[in-house]
Amino acid sequence: MIAVIIILCIIGPAAADQEKRLENIFRTGKVRFIPEITINDDAMARKSFFLNISDIAMDDRGNLYACDSGENNIKKFDASGAFLGTIGRAGQGPGEFSFPVDVEFSKGRFFVLELMNFRISIINDQGVFQKSIRIEMQGGAVAGYASASRRATGRPEGKTQPQG
Repeated sequence: MIAVIIILCIIGPAAADQEKRLENIFRTGKVRFIPEITINDDAMARKSFFLNISDIAMDDRGNLYACDSGENNIKKFDASGAFLGTIGRAGQGPGEFSFPVDVEFSKGRFFVLELMNFRISIINDQGVFQKSIRIEMQGGAVAGYASASRRATGRPEGKTQPQG
């Protein structure tokens, strides 16, 4: 059983208190993680299953989207972890995915990198396909992914979204 767990690191709101807690983390090497939500196959009431979660994203309303490259879809959950449905299915047409591995949310839209369709599919926040951007493969790597992603999301060249 695969489970997606969102974990929140509690550090504290006050600056002085936060500084003291950070000092303790660096001195002791201990961090306390508190699970915020847990999502597993049971959350989907046997309507769907996790096969290979490759990435997750959250929208502005706190909904969680799990990119399942094995099932060729995106699974949507509300902020409390309740299953809301799936976006997409296996295929090569509009709104269909073939090995989606990365999902990002920006400006009310989702950008889904599909390795086997060699494209980034753009989906609105209602789960409706908008358009796709073809990417080129060179030497076994997705050469155009970074620049295509920047064009699609509106981020300027040289700027990348923080990872973490």
